[in-house]
Amino acid sequence: MEKRTNTQNNKYIYVIFTALAVITLSAAVLFYILTVNAAQEDYIEKLRNIAELKSNDIKTWFKFTEKDGATLLEGLKKQKTLFKNFDENSWKKLDDILVVQHFGMVEAAGYVSMFYTDRNLESITDTIYNFSTLHPDLQPARELAGTKKPRFSRFFPEKTDSGEKIFFYLVVPDLEGTDSVVTQNLLIKIDPMGALAPKIFSATRLIGTRENALVVNANSDRQYNWVLRSDSLIKRKVSLPEMKDYVPYMAAVGDTGFVSGIDFRGAYVFAYIFDIPGYDSKMISKIDKDEVYAPIQNFILIALVGVSLIFMLLFITAKFMIKKYENKTLQAFLEIEKEQRKQEELFSNIFESSPDAIFLVSVEKRLVVKYNRKAEEMFAMSKAKGALTIDSTAMYKNPPSREDLEKMREAMMGNKPLQTKIEYRAFDGREFWGSLTGTLIETGGEKLYLLRVIDITEEQKMLDDLNDLTAELKKANEEKIRFISVLAHDLRSPFHPLLNILELLSESYDTLEQEESLKMVRSARFVANNHFRLLESLLTWTRTSLGRIDFSPQPLNPYSIVNEVVRLQEPSAREKGIKIVTKFNASEEIYADPEMMRAILRNLFTNAIKFSLPKQEVVVTVTKEEGFIRFDVKDSGVGMTEKQVENLFVLGGNTSTYGTQGEPGTGLGLLICKDFISKQGGNIFVKSTVGEGSCFSFTIPVYEG
Repeated sequence: MEKRTNTQNNKYIYVIFTALAVITLSAAVLFYILTVNAAQEDYIEKLRNIAELKSNDIKTWFKFTEKDGATLLEGLKKQKTLFKNFDENSWKKLDDILVVQHFGMVEAAGYVSMFYTDRNLESITDTIYNFSTLHPDLQPARELAGTKKPRFSRFFPEKTDSGEKIFFYLVVPDLEGTDSVVTQNLLIKIDPMGALAPKIFSATRLIGTRENALVVNANSDRQYNWVLRSDSLIKRKVSLPEMKDYVPYMAAVGDTGFVSGIDFRGAYVFAYIFDIPGYDSKMISKIDKDEVYAPIQNFILIALVGVSLIFMLLFITAKFMIKKYENKTLQAFLEIEKEQRKQEELFSNIFESSPDAIFLVSVEKRLVVKYNRKAEEMFAMSKAKGALTIDSTAMYKNPPSREDLEKMREAMMGNKPLQTKIEYRAFDGREFWGSLTGTLIETGGEKLYLLRVIDITEEQKMLDDLNDLTAELKKANEEKIRFISVLAHDLRSPFHPLLNILELLSESYDTLEQEESLKMVRSARFVANNHFRLLESLLTWTRTSLGRIDFSPQPLNPYSIVNEVVRLQEPSAREKGIKIVTKFNASEEIYADPEMMRAILRNLFTNAIKFSLPKQEVVVTVTKEEGFIRFDVKDSGVGMTEKQVENLFVLGGNTSTYGTQGEPGTGLGLLICKDFISKQGGNIFVKSTVGEGSCFSFTIPVYEG
């Protein structure tokens, strides 16, 4: 309880500290917004006041400019050769749009040079005045070739003795005739830093492509700066793509308000644009940047100091409050850490000493994050490559189906227990069965799924063997039931003819001829012998099934054993007119039980004779195969279907059949043959075609000595 209280106290301290800090910052931001708005309004008002104080000077300046322009115009009129075709209207139009420089201007006023050029501005034809010793660059003026009214060129840089300076040209065309053909041009080179440029700019209206734009300059008064450089910082409405670097600020009609930008000297300046009453012009009043920045800097300094003091106070207070609970909190933390280490050690001991393989899987990432020693041993985890996910098929003998993976995912995400059996393959190739159980646990705020695997390979093998044995017993039981059903029929059937014969002899013996009586007795004997052989076969098969037949293998000569059985079978073969042929292609001895060999050959010969037609042959062939002697007993009788062949050695699958002369049978002989051959380490094969006969082949191991 004490630990929880200390933790809560610390939380309260941090919450209070954070709240005070947020309130302080919010107040500072609000104060900043209000102060900046007030400061901006103050700056604009200050600019307006400065502009009003200077308005009379500006008006006077404009009047002098207009007067100087008129004087220059009169001086220019004296050049009759230049404007010889001008009438009064032309002079009036020129007076409205252009004020030019008169003779005698000096460089300080902005005049540099004056030339006459050819009509295309290709070369200079006469020099009126040239203050500069440099050969003039006519390219900026040449861009205006063909103009029929005075035009200003673009600004262009030029190196002088005092460094690189900016200039521009005034091009005045000399027109001749009613078609106004340009014969030559007056080219005036002007320095915008001198006094001439303000006079020209202030008196200019509708110049070339700069229509509806007024260029204002007041370089003569250093408190004002009218020539601003064109860049992204200058707020303006008129775009002048032909004016690249140092250009006058273009004040469009309706342009007023606070502006900022870079002047031609490269200094960042602030100014205020406003209309000049009574003039179709605008004025830009410049304010020094220190007047703009100083109040903001003072406010920021005061705000920083205030905020720093408040934060320092808050920090000292919080530090004091935290220090008060520091020892208790530290002690509680150490106790918790000690208990946590104890629990982790206990869990680690249980985890590592478990006799079962245990995996910890991240529920979120489905990644195996930890496994114990038994898992390492069971799955050979040291041979695993890379990170292992729960969906990985590397640990399974057969990849799990999508349904199994979905079942596992649902168990992990739904906090459900998992229990199943899986056939695994370890990373060293070992295959085994495992019982998998899963449980969701949570540690350190992370959800983990604990998977436990128990090796149940032996149990699964025993269960599989038991299932196989159960299936075999069930099958054997079903076969025996079918066999007993057939056998009961076969045992019962011979008694009917035998009883009929005996009854006839008993009732009619005195009236029967001796020959008829003898025939009936022989028939009865035939039936009785067949029934005896059936019972004998049944007894032999029963003893074989119960393992009560003596098995005494010894070296035997195939030639001798085959001929012995052939001699015994020849009488019954002759009765049907069947010939037995023997072919020996092997002289090696076999290792077999002689009684079992006689029984095998006797049954195969009996069946071959039974299902052969008169005048046919039964051929027995003895050949050697690798490690075995092969016996083939082939007849040319009625043959069998594929289904009959499949059921020959199945208990209950082979019903008794009659031979070509009605010889009865039970099918037990072939079952006895198969058991005897298997007991001696051989195999039996059958090939048969309906109407062509059958061939029974079996192998017996060669005697190795």
